[in-house]
Amino acid sequence: MKYFLSFLLVLAVFNGCKKDEVYPIEPVISFKSVALLGGSNSKDSMAVITVNFTDGDGDIGLNPDDTLAPFNPGSPYYRNYQMEFYEKINGVWTLNPISPTLGGRLPYLTPKGSNKALKGEIKMDSNLPIHKTLDTCYVNIFIYDRALHKSNVVKTSEFIITTN
Repeated sequence: MKYFLSFLLVLAVFNGCKKDEVYPIEPVISFKSVALLGGSNSKDSMAVITVNFTDGDGDIGLNPDDTLAPFNPGSPYYRNYQMEFYEKINGVWTLNPISPTLGGRLPYLTPKGSNKALKGEIKMDSNLPIHKTLDTCYVNIFIYDRALHKSNVVKTSEFIITTN
């Protein structure tokens, strides 16, 4: 019994000394997956893109009422999750002209408590910019935090959209 209690005491001490995760204050993302979803006509109409992220000071995301500068509509920071959609046209990668309207606003994610570091996964649904028969595509993704730090840019795997 004495050894068991000693073991529990040592275990409690080690758990109490566990250090908080430390990440850079700029968001860091990595590509995880892309899944295409079809509509009722079996054409691909939406992509669900998943990225992993870390942020050392936890200032990811915006509240719905965060619409004053620099987060006002029309500002590059209004959509804090940015997507650039590229398609292969005649063998050449081309930025899709409606690409800047893709992406969205991540919700406020800052944790309570003294350790604000964040680590997680973001799944973003996006309507696909289908305007003709597409060839191979990919998406570049980056995010901004509330301090306007821009993350690294990640590229999804290439995918083919079914349009007929």
